[in-house]
Amino acid sequence: ALKDNLNKTVATLQAQVKALETDMQAVIDKERKDNSTLSLNLDSSEQKLKSLQKLESDLRQQNSELAKELAVVKLDIEAKIKQRVQAQEVEFTKRLQEAQDKIKWMEETTTKERSSFHYNLGIAYTRSRMFEEAIRAYEQMLTVTPKEPAAYFNMGIVYDEYLDRPSEAIMAYTKYLQYAPADAADRAKVQKWIEGCQKRLNDPRGGLR
Repeated sequence: ALKDNLNKTVATLQAQVKALETDMQAVIDKERKDNSTLSLNLDSSEQKLKSLQKLESDLRQQNSELAKELAVVKLDIEAKIKQRVQAQEVEFTKRLQEAQDKIKWMEETTTKERSSFHYNLGIAYTRSRMFEEAIRAYEQMLTVTPKEPAAYFNMGIVYDEYLDRPSEAIMAYTKYLQYAPADAADRAKVQKWIEGCQKRLNDPRGGLR
């Protein structure tokens, strides 16, 4: 009976050992499987990391190339803007000069017309024997064209020949000589008239020229 009990105990222990060995093998197999899965996951992660690193490198390169292209485009745009601005400035300057020239021409034309109006008015007054009015017309002409020799020439004649005012005539004739061209045909004649007026001032009985 003792032997039978001992055999049963040994059998039980052997069964337990076998069960433990089975469990241990299962644990080992599971560990191996987990390690294999972990290794695969690790390899996959490394591949993804390498892919990401390559993608980052490619993006950096593209970024650099894009930056260079943008710099070229920026320079091109700036050059075109500068060129366009310069062209607009040239056009504006041209138009401004044209406007100024036109204004100047209109002013000169208006001045000439006003001067001519007072000159013709002075002649008309003289022919109508309205000598004081003629003098005022020539004075108005001189407010428009202060250095017009024709106004002084005609004023001198009115003072000299019609109003018998040799002193004013001398002043008018002198102004004529001052502003008339050096080769004016009447210079010598006007100089003689001045001399005639001076004689009349010195000798009132000398009469008109």
